Amino acid sequence: MFSNYYNDLENSKQLIPLTNLAIGDFGVAKYSEDNRWYRARLITCEEHDSIKIVFVDFGNIEIKSINDFYPLHKLFTDLPAQAIACSLSEVRRYNKILRKYQISFFLGFSSNTK
Repeated sequence: MFSNYYNDLENSKQLIPLTNLAIGDFGVAKYSEDNRWYRARLITCEEHDSIKIVFVDFGNIEIKSINDFYPLHKLFTDLPAQAIACSLSEVRRYNKILRKYQISFFLGFSSNTK
């Protein structure tokens, strides 16, 4: 329903980019890897009319043109963000790289499998 809604708006040329943006604003944008619509939140304004956004349901971060960030319809605001930032306490990096056993340990805690 979500993707269909925004695809229909895009195809009918009814999508109008957000204006007067502020850090923390919610909207929608296409993720560059699959070209599908996702809910997003503005993190920072970058140079040359670019913005940094986080896709709130997956946690991916991208830099987009300010003209590629659109209003989020009220229909899609009830569901809380599905991505949750997390980290491991007391984990130290060696030369800025996590060791395989640290990654495995983390994935064991963050996995939905039983």
